[in-house]
Amino acid sequence: MKRLLPLLLFSFIAAADPGPATRWLMNERASLLDIGIIRLDLHLESDGEYWSEVFSSHLITVEQLSADEIPFVHTIGAHYDYDDDLIVAWFSARYGQELPKGAVEACKWLLNSQNRSLSDAASRWFGHYGYVNTSRPENLDEQIDGRVELRCEVHGTDQAVNVRRRLGSDQVFVGEENRD
Repeated sequence: MKRLLPLLLFSFIAAADPGPATRWLMNERASLLDIGIIRLDLHLESDGEYWSEVFSSHLITVEQLSADEIPFVHTIGAHYDYDDDLIVAWFSARYGQELPKGAVEACKWLLNSQNRSLSDAASRWFGHYGYVNTSRPENLDEQIDGRVELRCEVHGTDQAVNVRRRLGSDQVFVGEENRD
């Protein structure tokens, strides 16, 4: 026991305090916006292969392309767009060749399927679990859903397309950029 006492005392003395950056991070609070974006991002990440399969299957069935004709690398995620005050859920694909003709339609199809699956869940990720804050505005869920935008971007060697749609809306916006 006498030998352990100096070791125990030394271990308390030798423990390092958090540095200034760590201390600042420990004291900074996360907002429900931060937490909601993380939850949405994790949901999208877990569904990433599904998004990719939905996109590819549309090109295979509608455009009659083989799986070998649509090689691409995809990324998926969520972020907050400060300039437009939007919560963005996005899917991006990069082709090492020219875009298939059906890329825009595949994006529309993907966003339509995700619009249905996300519309019931998005606002839940931006709140507390287990209780309801009594000061939470009654129509906050609808307001949050109105701020979520789904985006699908596809980049090829010849052009890039960007398809956007607000959650719960039927309006779809398409942008195309040629690379000459």
